[in-house]
Amino acid sequence: MAITTAKDRASVRSLLKEYGAEGLFPESSVLDKETGVSKCTHLELLRDLLGCDFEEIVFIDDKVNHLREVSRLGVRCGLATWGYNGPREAEEARRSGFLLLTLGDVERQIFPPASKP
Repeated sequence: MAITTAKDRASVRSLLKEYGAEGLFPESSVLDKETGVSKCTHLELLRDLLGCDFEEIVFIDDKVNHLREVSRLGVRCGLATWGYNGPREAEEARRSGFLLLTLGDVERQIFPPASKP
């Protein structure tokens, strides 16, 4: 797991600590505003750091325009429907073929159970 954000590192660390999740993200997995303003730049660096293909990355964001921007890289995209997003954003994401993720089932949607042979 990694974080790509326009926030500064201190703010990210503060939020992670507040939510009890600071141990989930090593420093190298937090790409903050110092990495650049483009989400594509963040994901290109993340791909290089992890040595993976774009197709192995799931990008979750609360803005459809960010999903559209990075989808051209070949990453799998999902709209975080919690928070302030409403039906309009969800419909835009659905029409664009992005996952609509909820807090209750985000893990299942990203990592569906393997089918039994």
